Amino acid sequence: MFKITILKKGGFNFEQQFNRTNHFLQAVLIAMNAIFACAEIAVISMSGNRLDKLAGDGDKRALRLARLTNQCRHAFWPRYKSL
Repeated sequence: MFKITILKKGGFNFEQQFNRTNHFLQAVLIAMNAIFACAEIAVISMSGNRLDKLAGDGDKRALRLARLTNQCRHAFWPRYKSL
């Protein structure tokens, strides 16, 4: 990491403040990564048959998720478009 040591009158250490801010930012980014990882695992582990049934019943979230998974499937596995 960056090492900045600027001492002002009164004993304020800029390095300590920078480290606190840096650690806070890291914690926020780790928390956001955990949220997105949980969402990704939930999408991957969902049964395709159940998703098709919910989408067929007209559930808006299921329709959106089915469209998203089909787009991803065609983007990452182009020769398996029939999946």
